[in-house]
Amino acid sequence: MATTDTLIINRLLSTAAERKASDMHFAAGSYPALRTNGQLSTLEDEEIITPDFIKQLVDFLLSEEEQVVLNKDKQITTIYEWMNQMRLKVKIFFQQDMPVIGLHLIPETIPELNSLGLPQGVLNITKLKKGLVLIGGSFGSGRSTTTAAILNEINNQRSEKILTIEKNIEFILVNNKSIISQQEVGKDVNTSLDGLQQALDQDFNIIMVNGIVTHEEWSLALKHAEAGRLVFAIMT
Repeated sequence: MATTDTLIINRLLSTAAERKASDMHFAAGSYPALRTNGQLSTLEDEEIITPDFIKQLVDFLLSEEEQVVLNKDKQITTIYEWMNQMRLKVKIFFQQDMPVIGLHLIPETIPELNSLGLPQGVLNITKLKKGLVLIGGSFGSGRSTTTAAILNEINNQRSEKILTIEKNIEFILVNNKSIISQQEVGKDVNTSLDGLQQALDQDFNIIMVNGIVTHEEWSLALKHAEAGRLVFAIMT
């Protein structure tokens, strides 16, 4: 990648961080756009994005293996860590044969559960010892943030063995009173099904799975719950 392009990308990401944006969007023929406090605005002091810049940005954000997946599936969701300063959830799809890139800036710290404005019933979930909890919502509704906050609250209050099985690890959970293992699908386990299967004969009290889809995955999640574990499933 050209040095100039790298400098521009780093400057844009710095701008997003400084303005505390939640998301950033890139599409050829448009200005870069930020979403801040729910409002979308364009960076009209920047150059209009060119197809060549989009290609350079794809090279910047994706590994060679991920670019193969993008070209095959015409979409990809992954995590990129920028300069050890910020983690980005990267979503890329195609429009008129050109990649469109969306970046979600993952907060550095997991918010306190009681700061999210959730009903008391949700706050009480942290007291559960077993069962199946389904977490749903539309894109951008805070499913991952809510789940991370719940797990972190348990981590801070109880001594448990916690396993997460995630397609993309957004929030890094740090051991406090609990011991936490985070598995990424495609890297640590081949599929969510494999992760759930392997966990059957391991010592975990709590399991979180992000994106259960198949009948077999649901069956295993229920099997864990029936065995007396607390299972969180984020709906896709």
